[in-house]
Order: sequence, then structure tokens, then C-alpha cells
Amino acid sequence: FVLAQTVIPFAVDGRLDVVTVTDSSYNSGGTASVNGFTITVPQNLLVRFPAAFKPWRELSGFIGSEVSVINGVPTAGLIDISEYLLEASSGIIESIDNTAGTIKILNGPTIRINDPNGVYGAAYTTTPAFTADDQNPSITAFSGFPMCIPRSATSVDPLCPSTNRLAGQRNL
Repeated sequence: FVLAQTVIPFAVDGRLDVVTVTDSSYNSGGTASVNGFTITVPQNLLVRFPAAFKPWRELSGFIGSEVSVINGVPTAGLIDISEYLLEASSGIIESIDNTAGTIKILNGPTIRINDPNGVYGAAYTTTPAFTADDQNPSITAFSGFPMCIPRSATSVDPLCPSTNRLAGQRNL
């Protein structure tokens, strides 16, 4: 004999307002407040970042969640965290700063591959949770070529061969 609950689909998309952690244990639970909803995060839940899983307590410094509603209480079942979820852009590269590992888009933003191990360009360790998957070619250009930012403008970078960048090409 099994009692089943009615499944209520529930998704919250919005700014993460408040994160609490229940205790100091490694796999502690807590709560998340998003768009006025307080969502219970159970112990042992891991948060899925774009290329890493982290325990809930490591999210407490951050200010998209998917949850289940159990007995009227929203409870996290899977949490996706992305610095710019669903954001995409395109444009012409204005300049590359090889030392900083950044690309300036013409009339647009300056972008950086968040790569703590320096696989796709100069290492960037400020936000390691939002890391690139450096074991697989997860960073690609529209052309399908594995993308990287050369570490030097004047010498050959064996980790970022020029064959991955079609020199002078604007349309692919």
C-alpha cells in the first residue's frame, strides 16, 4: 500500500535574495529566498553549477531554483545555478587582452572564460564555482572550433593553437 502525493510542478526563476545554512556540517541544508518564496533546502543536496557540484553551504555567499512542493512547503529537489542563466550574445571581437584573458566585443561587454586551471586561456580564480569544464571542450565558438584565448599575442601558445582561430574571418 502506497500513498502518493499529487505532484505540483513548481519552478522559481529570479534573483536569489537570501541564503541560509542550517549548521556548519559539510552537507548542511538551509533555505533560499527567491522572489518572495522561502524554499527549504534539505541536508545532503548538492547545487549544480555549470560545470561543478557544490554543497549548499558554499552557496551562502551568493546573493533559478527548481523545487517540489511537499505538504504545501516548497522544498528543493534540484538547484541550477548559473551566473548568467539563459544569457547569450554575439558580436565582433574588438580586442583581446592576452594577459588578463579577456575578449572585448565591439560596442559591447568585455568577457572572460572562468577557468581556474587556465585550460582555455589565462587562469581566472575569482569565482571558482562558475568554472568551465576543463576536461572536455565545453568552450566553443559558433564555428564549432574549441575556443581559447591565447596567453601571448607575440608567441605561439601550444595550448591555444592558431588553428582554433580562423584569422581574419568575420563570417563562418
